Amino acid sequence: MNEFVKIREQTRESEGLQAERNRSEKVMGEANQILNKFMDSVVDGLALFDSELNLVEMNRTALSTNPRRPGKEGLLGKNILEIAPDLKRTGRYDRYLEVIKTGKPFFGEDLVIHHKFGDRQLAVKSFKVGEGLGIVTADITGLRKAAEAISRLAYYDHVTGLPNRMLFNDRLTLALSQAHRKKQKLAVMFLDLDYFKSINDALGHSAGDKLLRAVGDRLRSFMRGGDTVARFGGDEFLLILPEISGEEHAARLAQRILQAFREPFMLNNHKLHVSTSIGIATYPSDGKDTDTLVKNADIAMYEVKKCGRNSYQFCSSGEDGEELSEPELCEAESRQKEAPFPEELAGLRLLQQITGVVLGTFDSGNVFRQITDGLVHCLGYTSALILTLDGGKKRFEVRALSLQRRLSPQIDKKLGFSLGNLSFPKDSRLNGAMRSAMRGRVVVTKTLAEIAYPLISRKACSTLQELARTKNHIVVPLGLETKMVGAILVTSPREQVSEQELTMLQTLARVAGQAIKSADLHSQARHSEEALRRTLKTVRRTLEGAVRILSSIVAARDPYTGAHQQRVANLACAIGKEMGLSEEKIEGIRIVGLLHDVGKVVVPVEILSKPGPINPLELSVVKDHPRVGYDILMGLDFPWPVAEIVYQHHERLDGSGYPRGLSGSEILLEARISGLADVVEAVSHHRPYRPALGIDWALDGISRNRGTLYDPEVVDACLAVFAKNGFRSRWTQKGMAKPKKILFKGLQGVGLLD
Repeated sequence: MNEFVKIREQTRESEGLQAERNRSEKVMGEANQILNKFMDSVVDGLALFDSELNLVEMNRTALSTNPRRPGKEGLLGKNILEIAPDLKRTGRYDRYLEVIKTGKPFFGEDLVIHHKFGDRQLAVKSFKVGEGLGIVTADITGLRKAAEAISRLAYYDHVTGLPNRMLFNDRLTLALSQAHRKKQKLAVMFLDLDYFKSINDALGHSAGDKLLRAVGDRLRSFMRGGDTVARFGGDEFLLILPEISGEEHAARLAQRILQAFREPFMLNNHKLHVSTSIGIATYPSDGKDTDTLVKNADIAMYEVKKCGRNSYQFCSSGEDGEELSEPELCEAESRQKEAPFPEELAGLRLLQQITGVVLGTFDSGNVFRQITDGLVHCLGYTSALILTLDGGKKRFEVRALSLQRRLSPQIDKKLGFSLGNLSFPKDSRLNGAMRSAMRGRVVVTKTLAEIAYPLISRKACSTLQELARTKNHIVVPLGLETKMVGAILVTSPREQVSEQELTMLQTLARVAGQAIKSADLHSQARHSEEALRRTLKTVRRTLEGAVRILSSIVAARDPYTGAHQQRVANLACAIGKEMGLSEEKIEGIRIVGLLHDVGKVVVPVEILSKPGPINPLELSVVKDHPRVGYDILMGLDFPWPVAEIVYQHHERLDGSGYPRGLSGSEILLEARISGLADVVEAVSHHRPYRPALGIDWALDGISRNRGTLYDPEVVDACLAVFAKNGFRSRWTQKGMAKPKKILFKGLQGVGLLD
């Protein structure tokens, strides 16, 4: 009869456990729904694979990067090679297997050709998750395009697409190094189009740019694989011919170029006949460095100009490649002056200087200041001012202003306001000169009021002109591609304004426009980087939210466990800090502390709150909570191995822990720290099955088991933490019951629930 009663009681107990398990499975289902929502909230793509690389789960973002058409249901369970067959050919599949084997993450990039979204560049991070693999993909297409645009802007001419002067110098330096090492010859050709200015004046700069592009394309057609054709500036081109047999090789190419230029260029239904003058310098006879070769080729080209153009000539330099004498150089440079504008060479130097500034900075304001300062202090203008539309495209603002030094202290005092603070709405009543400038035309006037009124009063204009003694006032439009975004205003003390002067000012305006474009591209790249950082912050906040949700689920079922997890997290972080761990690793330990008992969602509440000893069956249910916690957390993409640490937090140094009986170095350092903090908190605070034992009992217990159950370094750090009065006083609770000595036995082994 007693046996029958006993069996009936066991049956009831089993039925109660089964009902609790059913409730636990429901809670698990709800937790999985939360995790699924979390995965879909992550901005980056996330895919999880098992140990054989079969797809277990993926979020919406990862699905959108898959160029194949099947939906999520059609992909789950498939091997990664079925989803992306090219991984085997590229070696990425073997790398993923290595990640699973070693646990070492792998970073890479992939180009995905998508049927809907086009080519996309993805940053890929793969890492071990449990026994399987996790892959995170971030779309960096925008960042890559911005970086390529900035790089192209720095090294290529924006009109012809050819290498610019900076890239030409780099390639010539490399070619000279190789020629010296291999004892070979090379040639540099300097080409200048004949009468190009006449074409610009007759057909406009737009046609001139098209002609320059056509010339660049025609020159490219003659180049070998290792040759370089670059635009030097204006209508000048440079060619590098490495590994030539002698001067006859360069001569044959020059003849072919001259012959090709006899064919007309078609531009806007116009047949344009353009010739070119070519100067040639060879290494090592005409120079052994970049500057000397280019300068001597330039001088040889001007010898051709002197003799009637449309031909070529080799440089006749001194012995052993010496640079030409200063008188010869000055004579060659003087032939470039075809107009009375006396500052032409200074203007060329200014252009060279400012171009270097544009390539070296993304600060358009710095470029504008360089331009206005150069116009005033190098070229002798009385004043120079640059106006641009502000970021909101609603107001014109002064971006840079330079005045002759003799005028600076007088003008503001005379006017009663500062020109540098001048600002006016875009839809202000502009005068005819400014309206023309905004339509892309250069305007030259004799009186300042014609360009400045009504933005500045007539009286102020008269005062300025009288004080500065200006004779001409020039407005040059500042364009960004086809859109006018501002103007350069200069006042000149000279009686005449030459064509070369206007051309130089227009070139400076184009440089200023390029500076705006560079700044815009840099701003876009910076905004992309900031967006990526915001995304990472969002992911971190989302992870924090998931941690809070999971922790609250545990606390809702067992309030003791919720408070216990918070205290364990605080103590574990203090131990990590005492050991000198990094802030990043301490943050991971904090997350583990808050989640280490999340697996208790499957443990019946009756067991967790049972006031007396638990039986072996109940103990087996409790001991399963590290594995359950691991299963819950393994799907979350933490920056730390949170799931594995939770799995190990009841393992002990001598192998007597559970659930896997790990020992020594098999146990992660974070798990050793979290496990020790777990024991100290459990012993020193009240438990349903016994009163609190006190912090002194807990510290004495871990000291006795130092080196057997617990890591010595972790124990020492914990003792050091409690040696500090501030931490100990916060930890100690008033009114703790004095423990009985026999209760302390639980600390010696692994019988404690936590």
